[in-house]
Order: sequence, then C-alpha cells, then structure tokens
Amino acid sequence: MRHIVRNEVFCEIRQSPLFKPGRNDLVQFGPVLDISENGMALMYAGFRIRPRRTAKLTLKLPEGDTHVRDVKFRTISDRKVHDLPKALAMRRMGVQFRKLSSNQQGDLRTFLRTQTI
Repeated sequence: MRHIVRNEVFCEIRQSPLFKPGRNDLVQFGPVLDISENGMALMYAGFRIRPRRTAKLTLKLPEGDTHVRDVKFRTISDRKVHDLPKALAMRRMGVQFRKLSSNQQGDLRTFLRTQTI
C-alpha cells in the first residue's frame, strides 16, 4: 500500500563515480510523493537520469535528519510531467527498493509510521 508523505521529505540519489572509487556524487535530489515498503515515487527537475546499479538513495527531512540511508533500488518508471524553461522538465520517477538490510527495513517501517498519512 502506498502512503502519502506527511511533511516535506527529500530523496537524494548518489552513485560512485566511475573513476573516483569511494566518493559518491549526487545524481538527483527531489521531494518524495508517496512511499511503501517496496518502493516510492519522487519528483525532480532536469533531464531523464539513468542511475547505475551502484546508485543508492537516502531519505532526508529539510532540517537534514536522515531517515533511511543507502538503499539500493531499480528504476521502474521515469516520465516527464511538464516542461520547464531551458529544455528542462519536471519528471516523476518510480523506484523499487532492492534487498533492504534488517536495519533499513526497521528504519523504513519507522519512517512509514511517523512521516506518512
């Protein structure tokens, strides 16, 4: 079951650059629209992204508090919602979580209980 996020929560997607191991580069950042124990949807402004399999996402509140960290995922959908100036677009991305650790599962359940309607 999908849950609507109660407050502003942002998803940060990072991946290790190909030639600089150990360093994570920000790929995308945007608000979470809805979430479940299996995946979530987020909005972002820009061009369509294709994160590598090594990409991980983290859920954060605007104050910087982190709720769920370094989750592996796969992109299920990525579609344009509307156009923006300078050839950019608002996009909606749907992701499926992959193999959550027991700590991540606990963090996600806590997040769903405290941050969603």
